[in-house]
Amino acid sequence: PNSEGWIGQPDNIWSYPCLFASFFVGYLHWDLIWLVWHRREQHDMSAVIHHLLFISVTHFVLSGTYFKKPFAWLSFTELSTPFLNIRWFYAASNVKEGRGYFLSSLLFASTFLLTRVLGYGLGMLDLTW
Repeated sequence: PNSEGWIGQPDNIWSYPCLFASFFVGYLHWDLIWLVWHRREQHDMSAVIHHLLFISVTHFVLSGTYFKKPFAWLSFTELSTPFLNIRWFYAASNVKEGRGYFLSSLLFASTFLLTRVLGYGLGMLDLTW
């Protein structure tokens, strides 16, 4: 079978889950490096464990055709993470009064509720059908 770099695809079938998983794992690697680099200021080992588990699962999904559909909706629920990071940046910079903090908080809350409640719910329904 042909492969696209390290993303093995039988019969050279390209898929959206592999594309999104590739972007997602790139973000996770970057964020994990940031967490390790700032380990003296950030003492949250749960985030490191969370990242390592998701990186492992992502590489497992990218190695073949395993769990592509469940992985797609599970990783989609991380859509709120960039807004959380932007919100954290404003909070750490003591700029909580501005429009950016409010907007990032609103986007974080709405995407979190939409993807975590609706996304997980629909994903669980899909697994049972």
